[in-house]
Amino acid sequence: MTYDRRTGLAHAGGYSGEGVALANLAGRTLADLVTGRDSELVRLDASERRTGRPARLLDRAMTRLTGR
Repeated sequence: MTYDRRTGLAHAGGYSGEGVALANLAGRTLADLVTGRDSELVRLDASERRTGRPARLLDRAMTRLTGR
């Protein structure tokens, strides 16, 4: 998932298997980024970009959703 504030272009893709849950999450995150909403999803996204690692909270949530 990427979002360029300068151009306003966003992209989300590459989902397989549990794609419905991940597509929903990516869509909500991108919506918050595009509209400038300060949400937990935006803060998790910023944390992942800053550290280069998946956010632990998101990882635990996806494990519960997917069973993996």
